[in-house]
Amino acid sequence: DLEYFNRTKRWKVAQDLCISSETLSRTLNKLKTIEAINIEKGKISIVDESLLKNIIQNDFDVNYIAKSQKSKKSN
Repeated sequence: DLEYFNRTKRWKVAQDLCISSETLSRTLNKLKTIEAINIEKGKISIVDESLLKNIIQNDFDVNYIAKSQKSKKSN
């Protein structure tokens, strides 16, 4: 729930997901890099819902996608 996510401290969200807050932060930044989400003033907004669904449904590696995006932008 995006509304819950935005009103809850990141450490609490990470705890709820049973991951470290560092892992949550890195994942959010990678999702921002691939332009799936936007983070402005600490609030998350979805930029590309179909990309997010694709990542979830197909178990895509966000690290791989982020590296591919950076590579494309530098070329």
